[in-house]
Amino acid sequence: MAGRVTFVGPVAGRGVIVLRTLEDGDVTLEPIEPAILLGDVVNSGDIVGFVRGGHLGDNALHLGLRVAGEYVDPAPYLPLQPRIVIYDSWLNSYALG
Repeated sequence: MAGRVTFVGPVAGRGVIVLRTLEDGDVTLEPIEPAILLGDVVNSGDIVGFVRGGHLGDNALHLGLRVAGEYVDPAPYLPLQPRIVIYDSWLNSYALG
């Protein structure tokens, strides 16, 4: 899935990226340190930024999805077999699924 970056900047003190997908939806990612610029076209698998700590204390990405202007549950749009990666240190990781 490809998308165009329609917003990059801070919102309430946290970095936010908004991507307009070709399927007429907006994907919102935060808190994130952007690695892309406004107007860039991104494709599935591209690095768009780096997750930063937020109100949870640890690094956690918040994903929002709007379709036709309404926020919707993003789960049906995600792969059926999510890949979970567990990090027990900076050097070791284990993939599940």
